[in-house]
Amino acid sequence: MRYTSGHIPFIAQHFERLKKTASVLKFKIPADLSTEKEIEIKVEQLLQKNGIKGDARVKVILFRNEGGLY
Repeated sequence: MRYTSGHIPFIAQHFERLKKTASVLKFKIPADLSTEKEIEIKVEQLLQKNGIKGDARVKVILFRNEGGLY
């Protein structure tokens, strides 16, 4: 995703794709990433923590916990 001018363009489409993919893979989306706004907040926090000011590219990756039957 691109982060530009203080927001993520097409966040609704990115979020919808994330939800569909998680559903197909039977992943549970973490509560702190369960809305478009929460994703934008987390991205802003990450950029600020890493001292990035301005535009950036961000990739969201979900991992499955180990164990269990897939």
